[in-house]
Amino acid sequence: MIRSKLLSAVGRIAPTAIVLVVLAFVAWRGAEHSEARDLTGLAANQAPTIAPASQDRTTSPLDAADTGHFPVARWQAIEAPAPDIQAQGVTTYSVAITPTTAAGSGPPGAAVLYSLQLTNTGTATDTFTMTYTGGFTATGPATVGPLAPGVAAPVSLTVSVPPTATIGATDTLQVLATSQGAPTQTVTATITTTVVAPVYGGAISPPATRTAPTGTLVVYTVQLTNTGNITDTFALSYTSSAFPTSGPSTSGSIGAGGVMPLGVSVSVPATASGWDTYGSPLVRYWPRWASAEKW
Repeated sequence: MIRSKLLSAVGRIAPTAIVLVVLAFVAWRGAEHSEARDLTGLAANQAPTIAPASQDRTTSPLDAADTGHFPVARWQAIEAPAPDIQAQGVTTYSVAITPTTAAGSGPPGAAVLYSLQLTNTGTATDTFTMTYTGGFTATGPATVGPLAPGVAAPVSLTVSVPPTATIGATDTLQVLATSQGAPTQTVTATITTTVVAPVYGGAISPPATRTAPTGTLVVYTVQLTNTGNITDTFALSYTSSAFPTSGPSTSGSIGAGGVMPLGVSVSVPATASGWDTYGSPLVRYWPRWASAEKW
């Protein structure tokens, strides 16, 4: 009777004990895997590593006396070095021209001069191709540069008015600068030239009065300016009040607004009377210019 009761009790307890053992094993394995694979604490730029073999075994106060427990593999988060990324400068090409518009005038047969300035506004050294499109013939540099970033260069060009051009006619010239580094980068200036009637004129700037000893030759340099709007040549004549004077008979060709120096000689006679503070005979004089006429 007692034996049957014991067997009956064991029969009721055994399944429960087996279930408890199974649950304990599952919990132990789950904790092992959870500890081995838990990456939730890692930063985005961190990588997991396995602890060295000497650290695989762990001991807790509860099982300090137990030397037969299984080693536990654990993940150890370490800080990964930041990537070495350096910002690289971006190369750009661009150009500017000033002024963007210009106007001038000249008579038939004249050459009208214009001055522009080209600036490299990009971040790289560049050379620019120049193109001139208009009705009148234009002459200028084929290229400008190379120019470093931020550097400007002058651009001088000439528009030739045809000798047969009609007074009052106008011509429009397009000056195009194209980047050789990036041909899509261009800039344009517009130049307008008007044909006007010719105007002639000249002016002489005389030198200051000088002193010289008798019997000497004094050479003066005077400035002849073409005040007209067309290239011209001038005939020169000289009239002196007392002493022989000589110089060139013609000026040669002078462009509109141009200046030409002229050498004029004055001979002081040995018999001339005069004075100076050093006791030598001196004379005061000045040349007179009769005319500066159109040739």
